[in-house]
Amino acid sequence: MPSGFNYSGRDNESSGVSVNSVYISLGSNVGDRLKNIKSGILFLKKNGLKKLKISSFYISKPMYYEKQPYFINCAISARTNLSAREVLKLCKAAEKKLRRKYIVDKGPRSFDADIIYFGEDVLKEKDLEIPHFDRLRRPFVIFPLNEIAPLKKDPVCKVSLKDIAAKMRDEDIIKIPAKPRELESFLIKLKPSKKSSFGVKKIIEVLKSLGNPQKKMGRIVHITGSNGKTSTAFFLEKICRLYGFKTGVYTSPHICSFRERIRINGRPAGLCYIFKLAREIISVSPVELSYFEFLTVLAFLIFNKELTDVSIVEVGMGGKRDATNVVHPQLCVFTPITIEHKDIIGPSLKEICMEKAGIIKKNSIVISSYKNAGIPEKIFKEKCRKFKSKFIISENINSKNPQKENLDLAFLAFRSAFPKESKLKKISFSKKFSTPPARYEKVFYKGNRLLIDGAHNPQAFEKLLENNNFDCAIVAFMADKDIKNCLSYLEKNCEKIILSSSSSYRGASPYYTLSLAKDKGIYIVEPDLKKALRKAFDFGKNILVSGSLYFCADVKALLNEKKIKHPYEMIVKKDCVPKA
Repeated sequence: MPSGFNYSGRDNESSGVSVNSVYISLGSNVGDRLKNIKSGILFLKKNGLKKLKISSFYISKPMYYEKQPYFINCAISARTNLSAREVLKLCKAAEKKLRRKYIVDKGPRSFDADIIYFGEDVLKEKDLEIPHFDRLRRPFVIFPLNEIAPLKKDPVCKVSLKDIAAKMRDEDIIKIPAKPRELESFLIKLKPSKKSSFGVKKIIEVLKSLGNPQKKMGRIVHITGSNGKTSTAFFLEKICRLYGFKTGVYTSPHICSFRERIRINGRPAGLCYIFKLAREIISVSPVELSYFEFLTVLAFLIFNKELTDVSIVEVGMGGKRDATNVVHPQLCVFTPITIEHKDIIGPSLKEICMEKAGIIKKNSIVISSYKNAGIPEKIFKEKCRKFKSKFIISENINSKNPQKENLDLAFLAFRSAFPKESKLKKISFSKKFSTPPARYEKVFYKGNRLLIDGAHNPQAFEKLLENNNFDCAIVAFMADKDIKNCLSYLEKNCEKIILSSSSSYRGASPYYTLSLAKDKGIYIVEPDLKKALRKAFDFGKNILVSGSLYFCADVKALLNEKKIKHPYEMIVKKDCVPKA
């Protein structure tokens, strides 16, 4: 027992000593939070609290002193022979045991324990108020308590915890996954950073708390551009594996499962393995991470632990301020660059290229697509001279298959980074080099031929439709894209175009898309994707599905009779999604 306790040790309910129900809220926002709370619970259990029920753990934002790490909270209910005053002393003893320190008033602490309810008691003493005076403003108190005692009535307001929780907003708390299958629901609630905080500062802090895994994950290839990043990464990884290297690849976005983004030797990382490491990140992270930042940290941690020979990392958006730009690559690859995300990394092509050139580091090899001749090439060469890096540009090729350019770029990248290894054996352009999901992917469905491709800008559509004609196209776009010019290519090569809707929060309304069309006579608006697909089959058997990777993911999910929920991972201006 902690010193200073006046407790006889009698804890048998039949001994005549009164037994009380106590409800306590626990929290931590310093160090390994989950470990701190579990240690605190164990201390309380050993020293007078019995028959514990423990809620799930939740992430919550600090209430008063906001410039501090997020909290992890949970609640416990217990039976005890202690008085309320003795339980308070026990909580203080637990805080002392776990070395609770106040940096500022209501500031960071390794462990915090507050009595919320003690039986039906209503007390208001100098340093002990029961029920807790601020309980009804704290979702991180009420939601965990509701889990373990939904029918418990608040002795003051005479309302059950279930009813109190029903009237509370849960936007400021996120339930931490307790099982692997709950991980995706947790990730989906992580929001993107604000434009003002777009950068690498947060991820650097988190990686430092994990021992900087990004510094030990083999030779690193960093890929940026506007078109073909994932395909190039996909092909380069395959080449590396064919030469005997153990590979790690991080790409985005995913089509069917978030696990697609992190692959070891061509296979998605195991869910149980990801879950274990995700809990570690959640527990020790000094800052809140966005969906993309969290998965970036997770990928680097996995590559580090798996001892990869080569780690191929695709930039999410831009380059210099992207979360992935904390690595020091031996090889930087630039796929074709266009004007996009101009409200974040633009507005001009020059500014966009300067942002993307931010991935170039000292003494690296820089490979660029021939399509980047002009302004991009000039900027990359200048950056290479500054950092003493070698610049190589790919040769112009003419192929009916748009993926051939990405494959050639991947081969050039490998030969440049691994000149000795590439001379050991020759690899033919065989079926070994299948494309990633929704990148020029051919699907047969109920006698219909579907080409599913995530083209999302005019340059991608120009290449996609150069040698292809379709009976019908089903498309939906993200609102921040150059929709008008994309439609101009579709109109030339498709007999009918059905405008549908993506389930992404960034999606443009099909009616807004129609307002940008030139030849409105060939368009059909059908927001319901299931109906849109059914109508497309009425116009022929050669169907194009395109407009964005998110929309392609919607279609593939529908074909497989599944549902998909897209994460909030991109910074989006509030006024960039037209509704009409």
